Amino acid sequence: MGHSSNESDEAPKPRVKLSKSRFRNELLPSNATCSYTRVIVDGILVGHAFACRWKYRDIDEEDHRSDHNVDNDNDSIEAEKTVCWVTQLVVRRNYRRRGLATGLLRILRENGENDAAYGIASSHPAACMAAARAFGDGIESIDPNFIRLNSSLILRASPIRYIKTARLHGSLFTTTTNGFNTTGTESRTDLVSSAHTDFFVDHTEPLQVLEDLQGQGRHWPLGELLDGHEFLLIIQQAGRYRA
Repeated sequence: MGHSSNESDEAPKPRVKLSKSRFRNELLPSNATCSYTRVIVDGILVGHAFACRWKYRDIDEEDHRSDHNVDNDNDSIEAEKTVCWVTQLVVRRNYRRRGLATGLLRILRENGENDAAYGIASSHPAACMAAARAFGDGIESIDPNFIRLNSSLILRASPIRYIKTARLHGSLFTTTTNGFNTTGTESRTDLVSSAHTDFFVDHTEPLQVLEDLQGQGRHWPLGELLDGHEFLLIIQQAGRYRA
């Protein structure tokens, strides 16, 4: 999430302090359905996850309504889909690498039978990998086309301010001509899927995790990470997306 509090069982989080009021406003908006799950080991709270759910209209339905000029309220309700967005994922340092983060997110998935998609914005690769395991078949199996088609629709419908105003950056979202993207600035082929949320945190550990992944020969599909950016991962609910 924008405050880089996302954290899996594999990595520590860059610390960004939030007041109680800002925490509620940024991560638990009153106009969204919010969920909380936690894990307790030997009487100790060792991890938790927050998520928000909101409605969005997917790309196929947006095109359908545009083509047919549908204004009926009933059609509008039927066209809406639900995204489950992870706003915070935390596991204590001594309890990482045990699959706890993935387990927390799987509980969120199991409690959202109407979810059509899952999302997370995080500066840490480990949080994205935990989400990919919990909501899909792992980070190597994510669908870039689903991210490309649905990111803008999901983000602009968000009740969470920093998500709604985030700027999409990366090769998934730009059309290039002679090395320049649609904004007229030089394109970066190493950027794939990221959101510019303007939260500037220490990227030392996330970048080390990326280097370790590359050293292991593992594929990292979300590209590089710039200052003020977070990796953007959106995963389709199996069987609910038409290519």
